[in-house]
Amino acid sequence: MALSTALWTWILIGLVFAVLEMSVPFFGLIFATTSAFLAGSAGALGLGVPAQATVFTAALVVQLALLRPRIVRRLEGRVHPLPSRAQALVGTRGKVIQLEAEETGQHARASFSGDDWAVQSQDELTIGQDVIAIATNGIIINVRRA
Repeated sequence: MALSTALWTWILIGLVFAVLEMSVPFFGLIFATTSAFLAGSAGALGLGVPAQATVFTAALVVQLALLRPRIVRRLEGRVHPLPSRAQALVGTRGKVIQLEAEETGQHARASFSGDDWAVQSQDELTIGQDVIAIATNGIIINVRRA
């Protein structure tokens, strides 16, 4: 009976660490989860509580010292920033639907794929004119005549 109690206790501890890993922005509690499962395995093999605690501590230290830095390095190398909605428009065609500053014609509203965007241009713009998005400045699209 004591054997199964130790095993279930470590499994429960491991599950608590797993939930915390998903809740807290720290990559490391998953190692406590696997360490708890290893300690539970030690308990299932008949080792006493001090030995189980030693297995837990040793496994945790080894994983944090050896595995975590390697995994973090690999994950950091895979980060690909997602383009914003505005950046995704670069290279696409739109149509000027409204002039913002009629005296210059360089600030306007344009429709890209049905969405209304603020645009600016070095060129004189007119309503109905086709434009191509060439860059972004925050949420303002820099355009040129098509």
